[in-house]
Amino acid sequence: MIDYKIHSWQEVDKEKLSKGLYIWVIHVNKIPPHIGISIDGKFYSLKVNGKDVGVDFELIYKIIQKKQIQTLFVEIDSNKNSNIESVFEKYKSLNNSNTTCLSPIIEFLHEDENIKILVELLVNLDKKNQIKSFFGLNLGTDFEGIPVYSLDDVQNRILKLKDAKRSKHIS
Repeated sequence: MIDYKIHSWQEVDKEKLSKGLYIWVIHVNKIPPHIGISIDGKFYSLKVNGKDVGVDFELIYKIIQKKQIQTLFVEIDSNKNSNIESVFEKYKSLNNSNTTCLSPIIEFLHEDENIKILVELLVNLDKKNQIKSFFGLNLGTDFEGIPVYSLDDVQNRILKLKDAKRSKHIS
């Protein structure tokens, strides 16, 4: 079931990602997806095992391409003058139940702190006419949009990833 329908998207041109502001929806076909953001070719993402801060987008792009990960890029029309690195500095990793990969992105975009999942963010950005376009990588012709998921799904996934990380260290 689709929670946020994407009516039109086009294949991403890698060079286009080197300029502008993009929300990266990695594993867009999974519940929940992983969310990152890039600004002028630098990628940022909060993860269970840390964070990506100012990583050259081409490194992440190559991994997504090589592993054939279904990814949606949402181009945002924004003239944010906040320093994204100072926002990500506040976060170490996904270390508490109130923090998700979306948390620093919401803070950077100065969105409502009550937004907890990607669909809520996209709806809010759409209402403000800040979504310029959608691009895809490794999306099939049957791709329709963001599947339905909840904050519980996100928190359960984070716990599962933390448990997997812990069990690696135990053995």
